[in-house]
Amino acid sequence: MEHPDQLIETNSMFAMFKCSICKLLLENPQSLRRCGHTFCFGCINQALAIRRRCPECRKDVNEIDVTPNHHLCRMVKSLQRKCEFHELGCKWSTTVTEVDAITNHQRKCRYVKRKVDLVLYLLAMVIFDRLPF
Repeated sequence: MEHPDQLIETNSMFAMFKCSICKLLLENPQSLRRCGHTFCFGCINQALAIRRRCPECRKDVNEIDVTPNHHLCRMVKSLQRKCEFHELGCKWSTTVTEVDAITNHQRKCRYVKRKVDLVLYLLAMVIFDRLPF
């Protein structure tokens, strides 16, 4: 299954919501009070267990400097994820955190057949050497 980072509405927006440690969408965002940098809960806890410095700016920090970033958490949860077949015309989308809805939709999406038909068409064109390019 794909990670929720994939197929988010705006790639530049995703960059604002990505953890600089794991490079994925922030999961349970935590900010450091001393410098304001934000990381996934699990990522920053693992990093601080190894070295008590901010992974971004290297300022000295400890566990009491880690605080939940509730505002950013709400923003991440509001990000929209498109169907894997949006390029074929599917207009469906949901929030990135609705993993069950994403899985259920992609099992039933009517654009799956279009993708299969396109692949079969291109395969036939290759076999019969009739590609226009």
